Amino acid sequence: MKMGEGRDGARPRVAVLLGDPAGVGPEIAVKLLARAENRAVADVLLIAEPGVLAAGERIAGVRLDCLQIDAPAAPRFEA
Repeated sequence: MKMGEGRDGARPRVAVLLGDPAGVGPEIAVKLLARAENRAVADVLLIAEPGVLAAGERIAGVRLDCLQIDAPAAPRFEA
């Protein structure tokens, strides 16, 4: 099994929540997701309030290129 593969050979899928808007969660999540090597090993679904994500990006000094969806029932994974 290669790094970033599940037992069936598929990439793992991970959902990430930012946590408390007043805590370190938004900043830490943004920093982790900004690293290409972290995104290379799994498909990530980021569940976030846009304002909280923007605050995390501002504090981390990084801007994520996220695919935004408006309907929670319609998430899809894209590179």
